[in-house]
Amino acid sequence: MKTQIKQKTIKLFGLFASVTLLLSIFAILQSFLSFILLFARLRKDDMASEMIFQFPNVVLNGEEFSIWNLPEFYISLIIAGIVMIAFSLGLIALILNKNPVNYLGFKKFRKSDYQWIAYSIIFIAVYGLILYILDLDFSPEVAFQNNFQIFLALLGVGIYGPVFEEILFRGYMLTRLNEILGSKKQFISIFIVSVFFAMLHIYYPPQVWILIFIMSVFLCVMKLKTGNLWLPVIFHVINNLLAVYLLI
Repeated sequence: MKTQIKQKTIKLFGLFASVTLLLSIFAILQSFLSFILLFARLRKDDMASEMIFQFPNVVLNGEEFSIWNLPEFYISLIIAGIVMIAFSLGLIALILNKNPVNYLGFKKFRKSDYQWIAYSIIFIAVYGLILYILDLDFSPEVAFQNNFQIFLALLGVGIYGPVFEEILFRGYMLTRLNEILGSKKQFISIFIVSVFFAMLHIYYPPQVWILIFIMSVFLCVMKLKTGNLWLPVIFHVINNLLAVYLLI
């Protein structure tokens, strides 16, 4: 019994360490790319290279900008997203010695999966209604400069970001927790994944964390009931694309 508990503890530690590592690498990579791209902009414009990061803003030569208004932020998000998706798949294959596509749940749709599309539409409608009733506007102030920047935002925030998050949370973390804790304790796995997911969005107001937690619970249940990661990915992508569209 003690040996089993010890083994589970080691596996859990390894899981949390690997998830933290992937998120840290993503944050460092995106920050580094943003710095390089912004520095290149300063050099191109023959400006003094004074740059101060004060998330979610950046100060360039004394002038403050929101990162959401800088194309360099979205470009770095796209590149970091692509790199981390590939890196995550490779890490899963290396550590677990399994086909990452099959392990994560990227599979063909079954007829029973389509009912979750209807559930998703209902959930998004209720989710939006709650935001409206509570008058929660947590969207950043964005002033897109041109259509190209909108395109970059759609790719970075709307596609590559959500895909990486779903691979990491509903794909790798949720699946691995179920293996370690057992299918009878799925509610614990769902809770842990959702707490981690909500913490990732800590820059939002506290009252929004609960809604993000609830959304994660819904996505976890969807993944566990269908075994198909495509459904949470599609839901998350559509949700974020709508969010970007509302900022235009």
